[in-house]
Amino acid sequence: LTVATEVGYYGMAEKFIMAGISFIQPVGQILLGKISKELKSKESEKNAFVLMKKGIIGLITFGCAASIIVTLLSPYFIPFIVGPAFVKSIPVLQVLGLILPFAACNQALSTYVFLPLRKDRYLIRASVINLFISSVGLIYYISFSNVNSLVFANIRVLSEAFSCLFLMFVILRLKLLSKILKST
Repeated sequence: LTVATEVGYYGMAEKFIMAGISFIQPVGQILLGKISKELKSKESEKNAFVLMKKGIIGLITFGCAASIIVTLLSPYFIPFIVGPAFVKSIPVLQVLGLILPFAACNQALSTYVFLPLRKDRYLIRASVINLFISSVGLIYYISFSNVNSLVFANIRVLSEAFSCLFLMFVILRLKLLSKILKST
């Protein structure tokens, strides 16, 4: 396949994934103000952690459900929506669908935990990690193997997963996970 064809397969799959991610972001904004307001007072701080927990669970559940739907239904809706010419983008879309739970987790942690608690410097570090993993992955595959749309999709999923792992590590290190999970 030509490079342009591979880019086309990846581009088509990525458009569908970005549509899914675009649903996650507005949902994330809904509770941000409420959580920030609750954190300003010691009396309502407990409520803030309850909202964090509900928001995180809700967004991650949405991301997982969306990932399953993309994986199972893409063989049916890709030919129906964009035609049979893009059938070869189905595996790419299925791999990129694995981003959705990680993107939801990253969005939930950043919007519901890091921003309200004014820990944004960790978000910058997570972005740098994401960029680093993507760059190293691309350089490796360009140097040692045949680059195609599936390679790009796998690198994208791995970089999002590493960002998520980093944010989870930080939450554990800051002893916030137990505080969030124990909130009722």
